[in-house]
Amino acid sequence: MVLFVNTFCESTSMGKCNLNALYHIKKETDISSINWCQYVVDCLKRTKRAYKPDKESSFFYGPAAYRALLYVDGVKFDRMDIPRTHPAISPLEL
Repeated sequence: MVLFVNTFCESTSMGKCNLNALYHIKKETDISSINWCQYVVDCLKRTKRAYKPDKESSFFYGPAAYRALLYVDGVKFDRMDIPRTHPAISPLEL
């Protein structure tokens, strides 16, 4: 669960594992009943609001998968022209 949260939801500064989700889980919690998709979207919204790109000391701690998708979407390969027929990411109201 810690691996999932740190990879797909949000990380913390200085490379520490984000253990916050564990504090909200109890023995009787049914993990399969958690709306993980909504949790990922909520984390993305929260981390985007906290990120201030104009401040040098501000870093984006949001989902690593989202950052990887943005990076891959922005890579250009000069030897091959791949026309984009639709956006890689559907816009969210963040």
